Amino acid sequence: MDGLTPAPTSQAQIPAGGTEVDALRSRMEQLENHIVRLVDLVDTSGLVLKTSPAVHTTYPTPFSNHASASSSSNTPKTSTLDMTFLALDDLSRGYSPSASGTHRNESALRSDISHQGWPSIFLSNNLVPPSPRTTQAMFDIASAIPQQEIITILVDYHLSNFGMFWHFMQRNVFEAELAQFHQVRLAPNLIFVDPAWLALLIAVLRVSLQALIEDTDPALVLLVGDKPTLRKMDTSFADAFETAIFAARIFHKPQVRMLQALMILTSPQQLCRCVEASSDRGALWHDMAISLCKHLRLNTLDHNVPDDDLPTDPAFPPQLPHFTREWASRLTHSLLFVGQIAEAIETDRRESGVSRSIRLTASEVSTPPPRNFRDEELWSRDMSTSRTEPHPSFVLTEVSWQIHAFQVAHYWKIISDHIRDPSTMTMEVVRSIDTQLRQGDYELLSLRSSHQLSTFQDLILESFHGSYQQRVLRLHRNFFMRSYSDPTYDFSQSAALSAARAIIKGHKDVSERQIMFMAPGFPTLAFYSHHISAAVLLFIHACLKPSARQGIERELQVSMELFQQAQPPHSEDERPFWDTSVGRGRLFIEAMLKTLSSNPPTDIPSIESYMLNLNLRGANAPVPHSDAPIPSDDLQQVSLPALFNMFDGSAQDAQNGDVVSQDPALDWDSLFMGF
Repeated sequence: MDGLTPAPTSQAQIPAGGTEVDALRSRMEQLENHIVRLVDLVDTSGLVLKTSPAVHTTYPTPFSNHASASSSSNTPKTSTLDMTFLALDDLSRGYSPSASGTHRNESALRSDISHQGWPSIFLSNNLVPPSPRTTQAMFDIASAIPQQEIITILVDYHLSNFGMFWHFMQRNVFEAELAQFHQVRLAPNLIFVDPAWLALLIAVLRVSLQALIEDTDPALVLLVGDKPTLRKMDTSFADAFETAIFAARIFHKPQVRMLQALMILTSPQQLCRCVEASSDRGALWHDMAISLCKHLRLNTLDHNVPDDDLPTDPAFPPQLPHFTREWASRLTHSLLFVGQIAEAIETDRRESGVSRSIRLTASEVSTPPPRNFRDEELWSRDMSTSRTEPHPSFVLTEVSWQIHAFQVAHYWKIISDHIRDPSTMTMEVVRSIDTQLRQGDYELLSLRSSHQLSTFQDLILESFHGSYQQRVLRLHRNFFMRSYSDPTYDFSQSAALSAARAIIKGHKDVSERQIMFMAPGFPTLAFYSHHISAAVLLFIHACLKPSARQGIERELQVSMELFQQAQPPHSEDERPFWDTSVGRGRLFIEAMLKTLSSNPPTDIPSIESYMLNLNLRGANAPVPHSDAPIPSDDLQQVSLPALFNMFDGSAQDAQNGDVVSQDPALDWDSLFMGF
């Protein structure tokens, strides 16, 4: 037939038996069922799935759908033909309808897809292949992604370190999506993967890779590759992320996944040093994240917004509004946190210049703060129970640390505003805020008594404990100074001294346990910043209360030892700033110790004059990890009080005497700033 000669029938060939005929008939019936099912799901106007409940019982995985869109005149005919070939393709892979009407893979059960079809990395409603340009971009992105073993190392590294502190994605969801990616990364189906999800994957991989580049653990680094290999891989990740931004068309189709990717890359984990901090790209990414948050309406989901009006997004499961609300809250308030920190710093420094980056302000956020839910209670494969009320504060969840970070930033901004407007700083206000800070700190410390914390978790807890105490110290600073002449303010003196000693003790504890630099990229400079504030306050107390002088000298000696024993961080980028901070801090404490043992000032004006002179003093102090002294010129470029924002104006202004001529008094408010 048609020029083809049928193969001759072998004499040894045995006619098909009844069993084989029945099997063939059953196979044909399966094919017919597939064709009828798929054609029924297709609207007569083209390749559009009907929105029936049955469609959403399982997520439609796109297989071999490479037919191009046809003209409107022959759309129904082409669509039916396309669906026929899709059915054949499904059948060849072993998929058949189950008794319940859902699809089942007879050769391998699809454990990576939940019964609700979520989570999924595929663009569910797009059965038309992307443009050739986007298709090429997808394969370019995939070519930059390493092997599965390396992906596993980098993802686990992120989730065990950075992802524990700044929680921007849910682990069980991401792992389910990652399993899907491993199944299709080498298949033609890759072109149907959501490019925004690929951007999220690359963001996770790149943050971990950057930490490994600076890591000193050779065993861990060699699991991924040597340092030149890691740097080359990082360049590939950077290019792939830019390509993913293009392929995702975020200006046409904004997505939560792209927001998550940008927030991971610009995380304030490392003292606000994001992956691209050396360029303007980091600021642009932060601006894009805020714009995406607003466009997706994540910042306006208050209790008055009904569930039916919540934003729909591939990152949010359908018919689980609880998940949508909580994750919208977590992402929104993480962006608000950065804005509040920036505003508090500017308030402390009395800056009024135009910011280089946009911010999310409290007036723009109506979404309630995140509540203390575990991730698995928001979504899991077995959603047999659904928790509607959050856990008590002493229960550790994935979002516990962020909740405390948000509170610390909130009070930082409130206290800074009160300090800059002294008329609002009454004793009643101080006591009220003090009570709230102590409650937050008590809830934080209860996590240690309720859980067996890991080393990294214990370091996080101690850092936030210091941050709460730093807020207390700043809150009482003004009344603390008055307490030596007016016993009405004895409460503030007691509260401030207690906070100062708690800060130093916390720093000493983590130093003795040698966990200060075990966490990659953790902002350990916060311990030293807090410590400087605490040491200055103890110095003032010793000057004004001679009976306490001997005891405080011993306390400051402990502080001196901590600064002398300090070890530099792994990151070469952070080391110069760290050297200056710790080196000059050691100089500061050493000078105060000598003054207390010789001729300390005994009144507030004399103390201010002494601190001002100490700021202007040039000294050759060696950096903590080097035997060589810092050149005098380099030391004068960043003086300690300028570094800790004790004075208005730059360090050079102070050296030129501008600060002295304008305002010879110390800016005590800025002295006690710091997260």
